[in-house]
Amino acid sequence: MSDIYGIAKSGLQAYREGLATTGQNIANVGNENYARREVNLAEVKSASADVLSISPSSSYGVKVDGVVRAFDQFIDVQLQKASSGLSFSTSQTLILEKLEQVLRPGEKTVANKLQDFFATLSTVSQDPSDLAARHIAVDVGRAVVASIKNVANGIQDLRQLVSDNISGNISEFNETIELLGSVQREILGNTSPTSTPNNLLDQRDAHLKTLSEFADISVEYLKNHSVKVKLGTTGQGQTLIDGLTHKKLKLQNVDGASKIYIDNGANSPSTIIQIQSGEVAGFMAADIALTEAKKSLDDLTKSLVAEVNEVHRFGVDLDGAQGKDFFSLDAIEINKKSTRESTSQLRVDGNLENSMGQHLSVKYSGTEDQWFIADQSGKKLKDFKGSAELNGLRFNVEGRPALGDSFNVKITNNASENIQIK
Repeated sequence: MSDIYGIAKSGLQAYREGLATTGQNIANVGNENYARREVNLAEVKSASADVLSISPSSSYGVKVDGVVRAFDQFIDVQLQKASSGLSFSTSQTLILEKLEQVLRPGEKTVANKLQDFFATLSTVSQDPSDLAARHIAVDVGRAVVASIKNVANGIQDLRQLVSDNISGNISEFNETIELLGSVQREILGNTSPTSTPNNLLDQRDAHLKTLSEFADISVEYLKNHSVKVKLGTTGQGQTLIDGLTHKKLKLQNVDGASKIYIDNGANSPSTIIQIQSGEVAGFMAADIALTEAKKSLDDLTKSLVAEVNEVHRFGVDLDGAQGKDFFSLDAIEINKKSTRESTSQLRVDGNLENSMGQHLSVKYSGTEDQWFIADQSGKKLKDFKGSAELNGLRFNVEGRPALGDSFNVKITNNASENIQIK
């Protein structure tokens, strides 16, 4: 009779555990990082046959044989791939939609402004002595300049936004790698792989999901519940996490484009990685589209400037003087680099024709207390204090310099954001 009560008691205890697990599942129904738990039940066998037992194989109740997670490796891998693809499309679409707004701001597009400009030029050609028509043409020309500059600067702003987003993504990716590495250490620290706490496995899968949103990863699930994670194109991926070791990513700007590398440590060269999916890849793909859009705008602007200037130089003004260039793309870009606070400022002007396309640097030498101009290879071209002239360009430095002060000077005539009326 006591056996009947014991069996009943074991059943109550087992199903109480089952109800508690069901309650846990219901409580976490809104937690996307929680995997549903299931209770495994097993019968309690007699340790030794009793002479009064009906059969030596009689059971003595039921027991909880473990609480397991509802986990399907195949589904999880497919979810990671789908998450990468969705993140790629979302991030790329976000930037391309903003690009469309920049290129087509209502009715004030570059195309509309160009149509208005050529219409006013046609009016001037019918009566060149009409001063009102000439002033209108110049004003509409300024509107063309403003429209082109707005688009060019808008594209540059979007490229900066993309660069900032990629940088933020890489930082978050590396933080997640750290967290996953910490969870992996706890998993591998268990004395029995079969007794790994379910909450650790939930954390592991949540971090893997986060990584898959940023980039295309491939995951190998090992028997001890640890994972081996690779990043990059299938078949050419580089290992990020394996056992107790993990690697981070770093971002570099190469020729104006973002490149991602795996940091192999101080004593090993970094490895460039090709990412084809995920939020990072989406932003990088959008950046390529932005670069192509900017190049198309630059080509259009160069063609416009060259053709209008050619026709304008061919004509004469109301006094009979030979015409001059109407538009200009010449510009000097100056970027200061300083490791300390300083008040030094550089101004460059003069004739750009002999220096077009050059990249110069102006650096301060503390030991000699003077500045020097160098070309792109680092070769010194001229030393000076205060001001200097080189190839028709005038360099003038004002303010108090500090050690490490330098200026990068770029002379260009092919950037659409530099268009102006002469």
